[in-house]
Amino acid sequence: MTRSQPEWIKAADLREQVRQLLGYSSEQMGHAQWIGHILNRLQLIDSHRRKAYAGGQLYQLECEAVIDIMRRYEVQPIQTL
Repeated sequence: MTRSQPEWIKAADLREQVRQLLGYSSEQMGHAQWIGHILNRLQLIDSHRRKAYAGGQLYQLECEAVIDIMRRYEVQPIQTL
């Protein structure tokens, strides 16, 4: 989702992508609100890269920041088609 230029991503869409990648059910994932807490804790967002809209929250993620976090936590990239 972050392979190109930074773009605004809905919290619910991000939650759904993570759910699919991990193979969890919707009940196991909980609310989309936890996405914001995790992104904030990993310092991937700040007040300039977060905005509210009628359906929830939008986050702007940068590819370089995500790759840096993946490298530090030794997470292997997931190849999608």
